[in-house]
Amino acid sequence: MKRVLHILGSLERAGIQSFLMNIYRNINRDEIQFDFAIYNEPTDNSFAEEIRELGGKIFIIPKKNANILKCYKRIKQIVRDNNYQIVWRHTDSCIGGSDLISAYLAG
Repeated sequence: MKRVLHILGSLERAGIQSFLMNIYRNINRDEIQFDFAIYNEPTDNSFAEEIRELGGKIFIIPKKNANILKCYKRIKQIVRDNNYQIVWRHTDSCIGGSDLISAYLAG
C-alpha cells in the first residue's frame, strides 16, 4: 500500500479539505492511504474523525511562525517514520512549498 501525506493548515470543512475528502472517500484504500499533517488542532467541525475512521493518520506540526526549525524537523520525522512515497503541500502561500524541502531530505 502507498501512503500519501497531505500537508494542510487545518482539517476544517473548507475548499481543499472538502476536495481531498471527496477523493479520499472514493479511492481504493487497500492500495492508497491518505494521512494529514496540519498546523492547527482539529475542532469539532473538522474532518478528523472521518479520516481516522477511514484509516488515516493525523499529525500536528509546529507553526512556522512559532519555530520554523521545529516545523521542518517534525515534517522530516513524519516522512521518515512513515515511509511516504508521495507528499503533497496544499497552500496559498509562496513559502508553503518550503515544507517539501524537509520531505525531500527525509527521502
